[in-house]
Amino acid sequence: NVEKTFINASKAAFKQKTEPAMACSRRLGNTYTGSLYQCLASLLSTTEPEVLKGKRISLFAFGSGCAASFFTARIKGDTSEIREKLDLLNRLKSMKVVPPQEFVDALTLRERNHNAHDYTPEGLIENIWPGAYYLDSVDKKYRRKYVRAPLAA
Repeated sequence: NVEKTFINASKAAFKQKTEPAMACSRRLGNTYTGSLYQCLASLLSTTEPEVLKGKRISLFAFGSGCAASFFTARIKGDTSEIREKLDLLNRLKSMKVVPPQEFVDALTLRERNHNAHDYTPEGLIENIWPGAYYLDSVDKKYRRKYVRAPLAA
């Protein structure tokens, strides 16, 4: 089988080129469009800045068969600050794993409140990343108010 032969012949090169970008996908699964940017964040978080500097990277996102995007970017500067601020690998390790029913309940709550107004979300801000912005309320004119979660002590 020609296809299997080519797959086996390119396995090492494929792994070398894609492995650094897979940290989020392995932990979070497919997030559709977000996967492209999660893979970019993974690449920046797992590859030493001096290795990336001056390199061209390819980014490819495809839809359900009717649309796709391909573009490239060249890493011109030092990515150390991005890597440090993302702190992606530590964030992925510290994620709370919950039972599937808890996820289903969260989706049900989201459906129930879709397009709601005069609404204040339920839930604990302890589950929000320190310093992240989150929805505080939606008024009767559908204006959204966001606040910032407290920074870690």
